[in-house]
Amino acid sequence: LRLDLIDNDTIKEVAGGASQSLGGAGLGNGTFLTGEVYTVDKNFPVVSSITRLITSPNAGASVTFRVTFSQLVTGVDTTDFILNTTGVTGAGITSVTGTGTTRTVTVNTGSDSGTIRLDLVDNNTILSSSTGLVLGGLALGDGDFTTGQVYTIDKVPPTVLSIVRASPYSTAAATVTYTVT
Repeated sequence: LRLDLIDNDTIKEVAGGASQSLGGAGLGNGTFLTGEVYTVDKNFPVVSSITRLITSPNAGASVTFRVTFSQLVTGVDTTDFILNTTGVTGAGITSVTGTGTTRTVTVNTGSDSGTIRLDLVDNNTILSSSTGLVLGGLALGDGDFTTGQVYTIDKVPPTVLSIVRASPYSTAAATVTYTVT
């Protein structure tokens, strides 16, 4: 946004009873077209995506998510996130790292098997770095993001269910075969 002044001879200086038009007599000769510029950005930052950074299903002690914002933001910390879990117990957010438009969130997977989804809960602490506008808009929760990717957590180790003879019970063969399930 820039403010320009167009001289149409309506701006006058009155000094000592004499009247002079801006820039002198004549249209346009007092025009000023080189004012300073404001950059106006009324777009609130939003979460663009929350994606997995490692494979799923996963049996590890922790998993990581990438959170991508539409603009450079500040004020992102662990209090801005919540876990949506099914079947998993004891999972928790351990760290948030990164700057600019992306953050990496590390999550302890707890115990048991199930699913983990990382959600962002807008508490108006995340701000655009350039404009200071809050995430999503002025109301609490209007920047919530609850449609990110899900990790399937599989903490059940494999076990042997059975070993069954696949060859006849009595044989003179040099080898025998078993089916292990």
